[in-house]
Amino acid sequence: MKYLLLFIIAFFGVELYAQNCNCISQQFEEVEVASTKVFNFKNGQQFKLCLVATYNFKKDTTDYYKDFIILNCETQKPINLPDTPKYFSIFFKEDTLTIKEIIDLPVGKKLQFVKTPIAYSKYYFKGNTLLMTKQNITLPKYSSREIQSSLNDYKKTIVKKSINLKLLYSRLLVAALSDNSDAKEYFMNFENSFSTVMTAVEIEDYNTLKSLFNLNL
Repeated sequence: MKYLLLFIIAFFGVELYAQNCNCISQQFEEVEVASTKVFNFKNGQQFKLCLVATYNFKKDTTDYYKDFIILNCETQKPINLPDTPKYFSIFFKEDTLTIKEIIDLPVGKKLQFVKTPIAYSKYYFKGNTLLMTKQNITLPKYSSREIQSSLNDYKKTIVKKSINLKLLYSRLLVAALSDNSDAKEYFMNFENSFSTVMTAVEIEDYNTLKSLFNLNL
């Protein structure tokens, strides 16, 4: 009888959370929520992923998310998330919710942009207490040849200002994180050097990378 009572409390407790766990009542009131996922913890706690859109990229089966919240169904409040980079990937395994921060960096073959993880946060319960740990991920570095190529392209572009600026400042970031002092100087002053030709989108993206650089000093 005791175990049956505990089962009933646990079952209907989860159902109550699910009924009250309303994404629309949160910060997406004016936006259609594309889809949701529910994460059930062993202690009966429940989180719900409320998102506007899911992104898939060619030759990549991973789901990437942005513009989302993760709702704690008991408190009816979103959990604290990392400062938003470009994308997140989200996994639930072994009673732990892992949120991986992803940005585009030119570290692939021929310096192509690839989805690159920069940090991950883990959310889990100890008893009924929610805990969170965060760990930065070591970013890829350039070879001496790749660093020099990036510096040379910067020097050419500072005159003509006609190259792909996103690719250029992203390459300078990786070169700077590869311990090159010239690349660091060029990267940190990039917006001042190209203020007349950078778009608002490029400036926002550049500042995101600048924040990342400061975190990795």
